[in-house]
Amino acid sequence: MSQNSFFFKTNLFLFFLLALFSLACGKQVTEDTDTEGNLIITIVENSFIPESITAVSGDVIYFFNNDTIEHRIKSQSAANLFDDVGFFDSDIIPQDGVSFITIHLDQTSGSIIYFYDDILKGQMNTPNGQINIE
Repeated sequence: MSQNSFFFKTNLFLFFLLALFSLACGKQVTEDTDTEGNLIITIVENSFIPESITAVSGDVIYFFNNDTIEHRIKSQSAANLFDDVGFFDSDIIPQDGVSFITIHLDQTSGSIIYFYDDILKGQMNTPNGQINIE
């Protein structure tokens, strides 16, 4: 088992334990957050789940690659342009790997950061995702 695979499976197990504990304590865990309030986007079957997420400046967003291939997530200026604008670059996320980005503190409320997979570009089932800044 590779180190990344071990890391991911260990974190996934801990996430589920924390989710069970938090449910027992009455704290709700949603599809796009964990028990610590971390924002999560999962990549599976060439899709971003969820496609849209809400964050504030300074938030950390984790990308979990549960797909069978590697992915690399980059920001773009608008949906379907696939033009890296430099807000973030996840670097290569291997199968069963994880990467994270931090929303810049200068992002203003009401703005949208669009993102895409730089490896597959428009070939993803969900070719774009978006981060809505509150």
